[in-house]
Amino acid sequence: MRHDENPTTAQATIYGSKTDEPSERIERRLVDLNIPYLFVDVRHDPQARDWVAEWSGGTPKIPLVVFGAGERPRLIQPSMEELDEMLTERGLSSRSSAYLG
Repeated sequence: MRHDENPTTAQATIYGSKTDEPSERIERRLVDLNIPYLFVDVRHDPQARDWVAEWSGGTPKIPLVVFGAGERPRLIQPSMEELDEMLTERGLSSRSSAYLG
């Protein structure tokens, strides 16, 4: 697993919950592709929960995935196809969700 505790080397940050299947699915995709990432469980981080609410228009919507060091680009409740498209655009993967199943 490439869960990276160092935010300067993480390629993506997942804001989600370990009890949320879509959050877990995105985490598995990043693990499968060997992409370093951070996972922030918003149940245990009030500041992160507030950011997610702000970024998603007032109501926290998870999973929310941020790429790079800033708060953009980000995906709010992405499908696997949307995630794969962003990973490809950022040069992190050339594999499609059809390939990974």
